[in-house]
Amino acid sequence: MLYRTLKFLEASYPWFNRTPHNVDSLLTLLDFFSVRSIPDRDIARACLIRGKRPLLLYNPYLHPDDLTVTLGHELGHILLGHYQYYDVLFSEKAYFSKSGIEKDAGIVGFLLWVPTWKVRQLEVQERLSAEELAWELHTCDTEWPL
Repeated sequence: MLYRTLKFLEASYPWFNRTPHNVDSLLTLLDFFSVRSIPDRDIARACLIRGKRPLLLYNPYLHPDDLTVTLGHELGHILLGHYQYYDVLFSEKAYFSKSGIEKDAGIVGFLLWVPTWKVRQLEVQERLSAEELAWELHTCDTEWPL
């Protein structure tokens, strides 16, 4: 099911899973989807609140890679339609959470940060399986050359 949804997102949005995004490009995309994004250093990661216009509170002091994945994760909730069913979506847990909606949004966020072609390139360069690479990226420090 998620695979078909990812393929639909790729067909619908030329920017999905093709280009590595950063904080600025994701804030622009969130604005495109009419999401008001407000920096809030009191939020651990991010919080998406349903209303007439979605509101995203996010911590601007996260490391840029962490913030990129966090914003991508929240955009994932929008793209996957989770936002329609929940009043508040928190990203206080890791974006690789095992719950269904968090895991799916985490995958979308990850693909916005590191598209599939880049994952394949890193697999070859580092000689890691996709699972090992995902674990390495999940636990990476700020020295990773992405």
